[in-house]
Amino acid sequence: MGNGMWETTLPLAPGAIEYKFTIDGWNAQEEFTGSEPCIDPINDGFNNRYHVVAGDVTLPNVCFASCNVCTNDVTFAVDMNDYIAAGGSTTPGVFLNGNFNGWCGSCTPMTDANGDNVWDITVPIAAGNIEYKFTVDGWNDSEQFDATATCIDPVNDGFNNRYYVVAGAATLPEVCWESCTDCVAGIEELNNTVTLYPNPVNTIMTVKASEAMQQISILDLSGKVVAQFVGNGFTQEINVENLKAGIYTIQIATAAGNSSKQFVKK
Repeated sequence: MGNGMWETTLPLAPGAIEYKFTIDGWNAQEEFTGSEPCIDPINDGFNNRYHVVAGDVTLPNVCFASCNVCTNDVTFAVDMNDYIAAGGSTTPGVFLNGNFNGWCGSCTPMTDANGDNVWDITVPIAAGNIEYKFTVDGWNDSEQFDATATCIDPVNDGFNNRYYVVAGAATLPEVCWESCTDCVAGIEELNNTVTLYPNPVNTIMTVKASEAMQQISILDLSGKVVAQFVGNGFTQEINVENLKAGIYTIQIATAAGNSSKQFVKK
């Protein structure tokens, strides 16, 4: 199956069966103590796995010499600084929800140990495909993505959840709330050569640069370009009235290079 997992399908007659997994014929085999819940109820000293065949079935994926599924420690981290800058509050708590915990709401709370508004958690998860998203206060607020986001599941089911294939222990890259990438640098300037005001903005925003602007691009949190303007000097007013409320990145192209900065559309 890949990822260290093995499978086989056998035609078996109805009734009780005993079995175990081995390596290289009988050169290595599973060993059980007799107290495990998945072994046969017959006290014959062999302690084999046990199943009653009643029809076609796919048995659960289990770890070698264990009745339980193998898990891998996966660490998740989400930067909530832009969420707070846009008026949100993390006081009710930030949570991880996914198909691995039944989208349970508040049962997997994340922590922000050093108070930098980056929340993280390490979760034991079985190998395979997972879908997940970050939420606030259980399910009172949750990330929303459109179908163009690069980190969502490939299944076109309308939910647009984050997606990852667990193949072993891993620390996933830190991401910004509702973004497939890390926060650029919050609401602070990334480059002192660019100034934006007002920020937050309702309608008209003034952009000033130390070099003549050649092109101005506005990107949403998924990295999609939602507006573009031809630069016409060192100072320029642009109309952002048609943008939805949220956090955006403005990219300024000049002869000397590119600069980026984030702003909030109210």
